[in-house]
Amino acid sequence: MRNFRREISTASDFTLELPETEFSWSLTRHLRFLHCERGYFLHYYAAQGGWDVFADPAVAAVYRGKKTLLFPEWLEEQMDEAWKTALDRVRFLPEKLRPRAFRRRLEQLLLEALERKTEELASDSPEKLPFPDFPLPPEDLFRKGRHDLSEALNFCFSTQIPSSVIRFQKPNRINLNEEYESYFDGIRIWSNPGVFWSEPEMRCSMRFSFRETERSVLQAGADLFAWYIRENFRETAAVSFFFLPENGHWNGLEISGDPDRAEELMGESIAWMRSRIRPGNVVCASDFPECGIPELCRVCRFNLACSLVREL
Repeated sequence: MRNFRREISTASDFTLELPETEFSWSLTRHLRFLHCERGYFLHYYAAQGGWDVFADPAVAAVYRGKKTLLFPEWLEEQMDEAWKTALDRVRFLPEKLRPRAFRRRLEQLLLEALERKTEELASDSPEKLPFPDFPLPPEDLFRKGRHDLSEALNFCFSTQIPSSVIRFQKPNRINLNEEYESYFDGIRIWSNPGVFWSEPEMRCSMRFSFRETERSVLQAGADLFAWYIRENFRETAAVSFFFLPENGHWNGLEISGDPDRAEELMGESIAWMRSRIRPGNVVCASDFPECGIPELCRVCRFNLACSLVREL
């Protein structure tokens, strides 16, 4: 096996030949590159081989960081999965019974996910992945997660969105295992529109965020959804609904997407990322600087990996 420790120890000399896989793009990948290029490098390039039991500790730490989620990200992932699963399980019930059964099943799925994660974090398993931004005991995480999920659901169900989702949901519309992908300029584009449904003359999506998020990021998500709808259904009416905390309170936003703006973002972002790939299809760590913001580094999923690199 290659001596990754030696390669990483001198960042200016640490070059990595890219595997023969196609370059792809997603909004998540764009945001990772935007927030910290070193984190982007570690996630998409330097984690190679970290899964091997004989991998160097530094590389194993990079791979472990790649698999780690921040606590808000985990809540968002569980909410997305729970909605899709609950919709799938109640879709054949009589329409009058569907709303109550849906919420009961939704809350049950989220509680079960919290219980499983709490048990995992309380165990001594070497495979557990703690949240780098939540150092408190598992029981505190359980209480915090239950509170945040409950607040989000209570606000969401005070709106008409859940009724619309349940009413207009097609039996085959939501597929938990479906990958939403399209191509832009020959490049595979990955996207997850969250809960996706159809209303008369309009396609809709809904996402939850458990962190305050810049409006520009939400707009980019809405634009990408509109682009996906145009590419796959040849339709132009698309709107995205976002539920997220703002100034300590939950809020709901309705944002119309612009597919042309999505193409502009993708074109610029892809060119930016590809500019870091050197001739010969290799990347070098020194071309991907750290963000250098201490408060962000403290809760970064690659905090340990970066620390190991600095100590070499």
